[in-house]
Amino acid sequence: MINMKLSVRAQQYIQKQARKKHWLTAPRIVDYYLKIQKVIIAPDVLLFQENYSGYVLTIRGKPRETFNARLFSGGDIAWNRKIELINVAERYVFDCGFHATAQFSFFITDKGEICTWEEDDSLNILYSSFDKFVEEYALRDELSDWYEYSGYYELLDVKMLNDYVDNSYKLIEESSDAYNSWWTNGEIIIRKGVWLDRTDFYIHVYAKMEKRVVEIVKELTSMGIVK
Repeated sequence: MINMKLSVRAQQYIQKQARKKHWLTAPRIVDYYLKIQKVIIAPDVLLFQENYSGYVLTIRGKPRETFNARLFSGGDIAWNRKIELINVAERYVFDCGFHATAQFSFFITDKGEICTWEEDDSLNILYSSFDKFVEEYALRDELSDWYEYSGYYELLDVKMLNDYVDNSYKLIEESSDAYNSWWTNGEIIIRKGVWLDRTDFYIHVYAKMEKRVVEIVKELTSMGIVK
């Protein structure tokens, strides 16, 4: 595995996750497969194949959140199955895995971004890379013992949220990117993410104490930051 930018938390997490070897193939064999197919694939997509294809990402106590990552299988290569090049918004994307319960297909773009594909033929980018996807799973696995508010709330005012967290929260940088932000004050975690079906942001809250989860959600709602 080429460990690009994973935090210590994520490295320790991924080492504990099962990997289905059927979806892991030596780079030289993948290169040969691509040459036969006469297909050129972006380096970031090939890094996903080498680093993550075959991994089953889990969160303790939440089997419904399991994600299966995969790209090219041993069978694909052995049978020289035709590689499906999906062109969306003048970019190529590849099916890169499935979630246990989310009714969406997940794709990796030619830039290594993870996205869903909207009906209007536009890409809905969720993560800047699969590294960030793994970082999220590692953090959420670590938070298994925290209280998690059941609802996801629509973010109404990004500036107000930024002003709110600037007062007493710190950004968890390893899990954050242009599409995701995780803030903590040690007792509470506020997460900003992208909805699976649209480019708008949502807010989700975790806390060590159950009553604090409810209090923070009420406070953000009363301030007009979320609804």
